[in-house]
Amino acid sequence: MIVIGVVALLLLNCSMPAFVKFFVLACVSFIISNLLVFAYRKTLRKIFPMKVLTLAIPFAALLLTLAIYTAQANSIINALVNGKSSNNIHSSQGRASHGCY
Repeated sequence: MIVIGVVALLLLNCSMPAFVKFFVLACVSFIISNLLVFAYRKTLRKIFPMKVLTLAIPFAALLLTLAIYTAQANSIINALVNGKSSNNIHSSQGRASHGCY
């Protein structure tokens, strides 16, 4: 669930159709989840006990989620301070020319 949430947040402002985002979300989440399990079984199991990782991974995911949320909130606040209305923060022209941001 944490992997899906982080990937979904990264895809939130991409200018792709919803069905493409869903497909990308499913594939990337599957790959990252399997890579995490593989890395744990091959290397981290010897170094870190499961109790430490049970606390560390959700904490790291929370920090990453808060960092992404803060960056998005700051961009909205800056747009509002600079005089743009909330409806024009992400114009269709800007999204088409820049892709994901």
